[in-house]
Amino acid sequence: MSSEVSRHVGAHGALALAQQIGFRAVELIPSMFGADHGRQPSLPDDTEVAALRAALDAHGLQAVSANAVFMPLKERWAEEDQFVPAAFRDLIARASPGDYARYMIWLTRIAGTLGIKTINCLGLPFVAPTAEASLGAFVDGMRPVLESAREHGVVVCIEHEALDPLTRFEPGLRSVMTAIDHPSFGLTIDISNLFAAGIEPYPYAYRQFKPWIKHVHVRGARRARDTDPPESKWFERMTSLGESRQTVFTSLRDGAVNVHGLVSSLVEDSYQGFITLQPLARGAELAELPRILEDDFAFMQRARA
Repeated sequence: MSSEVSRHVGAHGALALAQQIGFRAVELIPSMFGADHGRQPSLPDDTEVAALRAALDAHGLQAVSANAVFMPLKERWAEEDQFVPAAFRDLIARASPGDYARYMIWLTRIAGTLGIKTINCLGLPFVAPTAEASLGAFVDGMRPVLESAREHGVVVCIEHEALDPLTRFEPGLRSVMTAIDHPSFGLTIDISNLFAAGIEPYPYAYRQFKPWIKHVHVRGARRARDTDPPESKWFERMTSLGESRQTVFTSLRDGAVNVHGLVSSLVEDSYQGFITLQPLARGAELAELPRILEDDFAFMQRARA
């Protein structure tokens, strides 16, 4: 389970929901430390970390990953960049690459306390005027992060994100994975993000990037229809196929991605990482999050059978 849902029901509410449904592990996000650290380049203190550890223990849960994609990013967006909606820009803007790297290093250092094995990141803080400059900035910025990750026994994974100019399309994502050859670096594939970017999540993307996959995010997604209410339509994105479209996030059962095939391949390929459920909702849909999470959990249990 991803505790990204904690943005909507609070950290303790998310942990209680996970315990109720039957999860044994969760993925953490910055807001779970008791404050919105996604709005300034500050870090939670030891007391907040200890409190989160106690809350996990109280609910019988283990933290296995941390999602650092919503740490603040330096405002480098071009107004003409149609991939980046204002709402997303507001959510993640405002810190330098150096702040982001320091935040990632801090996460590697507290990983043992919380049980974290994998930390997910984005390339967005390192975006530069050209693709080559962006790649160079990411590689340079991640060097101290990966050395700290190796020292503390944690893996840092870049997550494919359709709003990230560095990884939104296949060539850019491949350039990142081939540029960094480090035992503590890997890839998080998110099937809904791949779908939204116009990249077939399974079997194509899975087979193309299998050697680098060390973490998996699953969320139902399908193409928006004219009959869908406006609040259910997420960011309009220009896909790799050259067409503009919107995505609706759904339960896994109602999504367009072959999750059963993905899970079967992960089992056959002796995948050793974790799979995180990441349902998303907004507006009136927020009340449906617990139900979707429960449905997705049951779906994954059947898929693994």
